[in-house]
Amino acid sequence: MSVLQAGTVAPDFSLPDAQGHGHSLSNLRSVGLLGLTFFKVSCPTCQSSLHFINRLASKRTDTARVWTISQYPPRHTKHFNKDLEIRLPQLFDSEETGFPVSEAYGIDMVPTTFLIDESRWIKYVSVSWDRAEFVTMPSALASTAGLSKLKLFEPDAYVDEFRLGCDAKN
Repeated sequence: MSVLQAGTVAPDFSLPDAQGHGHSLSNLRSVGLLGLTFFKVSCPTCQSSLHFINRLASKRTDTARVWTISQYPPRHTKHFNKDLEIRLPQLFDSEETGFPVSEAYGIDMVPTTFLIDESRWIKYVSVSWDRAEFVTMPSALASTAGLSKLKLFEPDAYVDEFRLGCDAKN
C-alpha cells in the first residue's frame, strides 16, 4: 500500500499518548484542521524537520492543531524530545503494536505529514522534507486558523530544499 493521498478520507484511529491516554482522529480533528506528522527518532530528516513542525505547533489555535506520531515507544521518544527541545503533542504507533496506524495510512517513509480537515478529508500530504511544501502547508494552516501568516524560516537561515526521509517501520 502506498501513502494516502490528498482527496481521500483519513482512517480513524486510536493511539496512546506518553501517559497511556488514548486519542482518536475524531477527537484530534474536532477543532478543525489537523496537522499530523509520522516520524522516527533515528531518522536524521525527521530530526531536522520536526524543528519546523515544532514551530507550527507553537502557533496552535482553536481551529488548527499539530500532532506527531512516533514510531518509537515513549521511553525513547522522551529522550529525543529533550535533546532536540521538541514540545509537540505526541502519540505512539510503535513496532511493539505492529504499527497499525502507519499501516492504515500507507506510511513507507518518514517524516510524512498530513493536513486533515474536520470531515476527515486529507487536504495535503508531504513525504520526506521539501522546503517548498513547508512553505505551502503553513499557509493552509494560517488561513484555516484565521492568521495572516505563519513564518517557519528566518530570511537569512539556510534550510535544505529537499532531504530524503528514512524507511518507516524498520
